[in-house]
Amino acid sequence: MNWLSPAHMLFFGVVALLLFGNRLPEIARSLGRAINEFKKGLSDVQRDINRAGQESDTPPQRLNPPDATQAPADVNPATSREEQHVR
Repeated sequence: MNWLSPAHMLFFGVVALLLFGNRLPEIARSLGRAINEFKKGLSDVQRDINRAGQESDTPPQRLNPPDATQAPADVNPATSREEQHVR
């Protein structure tokens, strides 16, 4: 029960030649370019996924804690927390 036999493919080829004529090579060329671009896009996505997977395997970098002797610029060390909260 093969519905696409060689006779069917020959018939579709003849119909394509009649419909598209001399534009058929141009259509085939553009279809080939589209397939190549699609494959390139898939490989780029796969590379990005692999790169993200490798980055997630590395342990996160620890940041150094801030120096306790240095107060942030917007905090006045003379005021208490309650006074800062009221502002």
